[in-house]
This record gives sequence, C-alpha cells and structure tokens, in this order.
Amino acid sequence: MAKAGRGADQFMVRLPEGMRDRIAASAEHNGRSMNAEVVARLENSFSSNVDPKALSDAFAIAEDMRARLENQWNYLQEVERKLLDERKQIGEQLREKRAELAHHIWERRARIREELERKEERVREMRERYIARNEALQEREKELNDAIARFNAREKELGDVVRSLTKGADMLVKK
Repeated sequence: MAKAGRGADQFMVRLPEGMRDRIAASAEHNGRSMNAEVVARLENSFSSNVDPKALSDAFAIAEDMRARLENQWNYLQEVERKLLDERKQIGEQLREKRAELAHHIWERRARIREELERKEERVREMRERYIARNEALQEREKELNDAIARFNAREKELGDVVRSLTKGADMLVKK
C-alpha cells in the first residue's frame, strides 16, 4: 500500500474479467464514481448486520425446497409420460383389434350372420372399456394438471421467499 495525497490510501486490485464493467454500470446507476461505488460497497460489507450463518441456512433451506420441488416435477413428468404411453398403447390396441375384427367379419360375412352379431357386440364392449379407460386417463390427467398447478404455486412461493430473503438482506445491508 502506498500513501496517496489527501489522507487516503491507494490499493491496487486485479479484478476478474467483466467486473470493471459491472462496477461502472452500478456506479452510473447510483450516481457515483467507480471509486465511490467500490468504497461504498466495501463500507456496506463491513457494516452489515446480516448473520452469514443465518443467511447461509436460509439459502440452504431454499435450495432444499427447490430440490424437493424439482424432484416432484420430475416425478410428475414421469407420470405424464407413463399416462401418454398407456394412452398410445390403448389406442394402438384398439386400432389393431378393429382392423382384426373388420378382416374377420369380411371373410365370414356371407356364411355366418349370427357370428357377425356376436363380433359387433364384442366391439361395443371394447368401446365401452376404451371409454372407461379413457375417462380414467382423463381423470389421471386432471390429477396431473392439479399437481402441476400446485407445483407452480409452490415454485412461486419459493420465488417469493427468495425475493423476501434477498430484500431482507438488502435492507439489512443498507442499514
């Protein structure tokens, strides 16, 4: 450290790439010189009443909540993928069964009218099962959408908590 004029110490500092620009932008925003901005930020860091341990604990809790929400989101996505796969399989099975039934009816149509009626009854039953399964899938989709809505609400709450913590920390820093 070398003594400078006007009762001030000078101290040479190497800044990481891009930090000079960030300091300049902040100084301009706050209406100060770069030197005044750096000094003000250093003064704030020494006068802060924020307990770093408490702040670290709060951030750890927020990170834990974020990780849990992310796990829930991943689980919901997996459930959604399974539901879509099941729906595709049911659709493919139904298409295959319809095609099989149509071919079978076409070959036997002239010979056995009674058999045709039994086959049509089977198609109706399959449709009813498909409709029942489709309704169950729609209910599952509704549950998934409700879970996603809850997830989004929790994600917003987490954002509010983080903003609140940040705002509280900023207010403590400004004091």
